[in-house]
Amino acid sequence: MKTLTPIAAAMLAVLSANTFADNNRAILFQVGGGNMATTDQSDGTVHDNLIVQAQTGTSNDSDASQITGTYNSVTTHVQLGESNSITSYQLNNTSLSRISVYQTGSMNLTFLNQAETTASSILINQTGSMNMAFTDQSMATLSNAVSNQIGFMNIGVIGQIETIGSSALVNQVGSMNTATLGQSESTASSALINQLGDTNLSVLGQNGTTAAIAIVNQAGFMNSAGVDQSDVIASSALVNQIGSMNVADIEQENVTALSFAAINQAGEMNEADIEQDGAIANAAIINQAGSMNEAFIGQEDEPILSVAVINQLGEMNEADIDYDGGVVLSAAFINQAGEMNEAFIEQDDAIASAAIINQAGSMNDADIEQEGGPVVASIAFINQIGEMNEAEILQQDGTALSAANINQAGSMNMAEITQTSTTLSLASTTQLGGSNMHTTTQTGTGQTAIVVQIGSGNMGMITQ
Repeated sequence: MKTLTPIAAAMLAVLSANTFADNNRAILFQVGGGNMATTDQSDGTVHDNLIVQAQTGTSNDSDASQITGTYNSVTTHVQLGESNSITSYQLNNTSLSRISVYQTGSMNLTFLNQAETTASSILINQTGSMNMAFTDQSMATLSNAVSNQIGFMNIGVIGQIETIGSSALVNQVGSMNTATLGQSESTASSALINQLGDTNLSVLGQNGTTAAIAIVNQAGFMNSAGVDQSDVIASSALVNQIGSMNVADIEQENVTALSFAAINQAGEMNEADIEQDGAIANAAIINQAGSMNEAFIGQEDEPILSVAVINQLGEMNEADIDYDGGVVLSAAFINQAGEMNEAFIEQDDAIASAAIINQAGSMNDADIEQEGGPVVASIAFINQIGEMNEAEILQQDGTALSAANINQAGSMNMAEITQTSTTLSLASTTQLGGSNMHTTTQTGTGQTAIVVQIGSGNMGMITQ
């Protein structure tokens, strides 16, 4: 009697174990020692499936199950190295779906689950050691999840629940990076996390989104990024981090119609936060280059067609833009270059308003507030060049067609403009030199005030 080779015997054993099911196939290749492979397609409701398991090395473990109504699906496990482990399930009437795992190295761990999915796929690629990948797709249709890991001790987690035509991708190169990506009740949405370096953390979630995109790119070490989009339509969120210990957070909820949020950070220990709630066709952008800069943009309730941009270059600058209420067609810009500059803009219940702050130097402080409503076609503009300058503009209570402008060049200048219940008013203050002070107050209609101070130690006050 002819003796079977070890490979042929293993294949025969696997094929023989599935005689209870209909037209299922299983193929097993093992080279080395101490490898363990388990295949389960024995459920009578399972048919027309394929499992392929290939292991080269020592002490590898491969467990593949296709059960409870799964049909026309494929599972592939490929392991090269030592002490790698793969566990995968396709179950609960999963059809036309695929699981593929490729591991090269040692002590890599993968756990995969597809339940009630149709025409969906999971792909895991791991190269290195002690990487971990966990992916779960449930009640998904035409959805894809991919995780690529190169290095050691990286952790990638992907979950897609009740998604249609959506995709999730995690790429990790380096060590001890952690990426968590979740999509729930999303349609035609995409989520991507790229990590290059060490100990980077990224958390990305999309819930109830349609045609939404979320992307996180991290290069360096100890960067942290969070993106949360909920009930979002045709909107996108982007985070780019280069350097170390940067923190970025984007949250968009109940956002519809082409809204965009982006954070770009280059340097160390920068912090940026964007919140958009109930926005329509809005844009929020934060750019930071340097170290220890802080920026916040909040557009809440029902802002429509609003733009907020913060640019920071240097160290320890702080910027804050806050829209609240029914803002329509408003724009706010903050540009800071230098050290320890502070800027604040708030537009509340404003319509067609613009507020701009430009600061170059160190320890300058600027504050713009446009409140009340309806504010129509109002502009507030601050320019500061030098050190320790202070500027404040306030336009509120139904301001219409008003413009307030402060320009300061030098050091320790202080200027303040207040316009309340004004119409067709203009207040402009220009100070060149040092230690100048001026205050302009206007309440009424058709007011105009222009002030120019050149030199040092000048003081002035206008009240109308």
